[in-house]
Amino acid sequence: MFGVIAGIGYNQGVNNILNLFFGPGVNAARAVAFQVLSAINQLISNFQSAVNPSITKEYAQGRYSYNLIFSSSKFSYFLLLFFCIPIYFKTDWILKVWLDVVPPHTHEFVRLVIIDVLICSLSGPLQTFVQATGKIRNYQIIVSSIILLNVPISYLVLLKTGEPNYAFIVAIGLSLLALIARLLVLRNMLKFPAWSFTKYVLGRGMLVTLLIIFAVTYFDKIIVNSQLLSFMIFFIINAIGLIILIFLVGLSSYE
Repeated sequence: MFGVIAGIGYNQGVNNILNLFFGPGVNAARAVAFQVLSAINQLISNFQSAVNPSITKEYAQGRYSYNLIFSSSKFSYFLLLFFCIPIYFKTDWILKVWLDVVPPHTHEFVRLVIIDVLICSLSGPLQTFVQATGKIRNYQIIVSSIILLNVPISYLVLLKTGEPNYAFIVAIGLSLLALIARLLVLRNMLKFPAWSFTKYVLGRGMLVTLLIIFAVTYFDKIIVNSQLLSFMIFFIINAIGLIILIFLVGLSSYE
């Protein structure tokens, strides 16, 4: 129940705060950004729904080795990169094609939401693992409290800055903090190797992300074509580059 309350606060609470400060125009931009988020989340939800039963089964049989958790977190992140990188770099063109009139701040909101969903994609298998133990009280109290902080902190930040983008930046910061909290709770509960997760999942994920951003930024500058053709070439370069980088850098020999 507390987790659901935190989720409602994260969504509807921030909506009300944005409406209080900026009116329905900014809420419309946030709604568009969250439509993009919903589509991306559906992709990752379908993937993780396939692996979640295996995580629960391994714990129930007492033979969990954490390899499945590490790999599923990493694969979730890499899978999202295939779509998030093109959307992030081509946000303006996609919104112009999609919408007749693009509400102000929409392109910034979409980009910030993409960063947030990439961070959250790493947490799904960790949450499944906690649920498998049945010991969810401390986890829910700690993680849900962090997520619920989005409402008061966003209010204070917007009161100070008057910039709607900061509500999304606050959400990104709290998503990172929630990920750290998940790792620490699991480490204390089950001696989860939080440092190994940081090194082999977060570290390799960040390295692949930085390399692919460098590559697509370079190629994007030298592509001079129509916007549609430019987007298609960008998407292909991103896909090929990611496949190579994930295989060479992102994956372990076991994976």
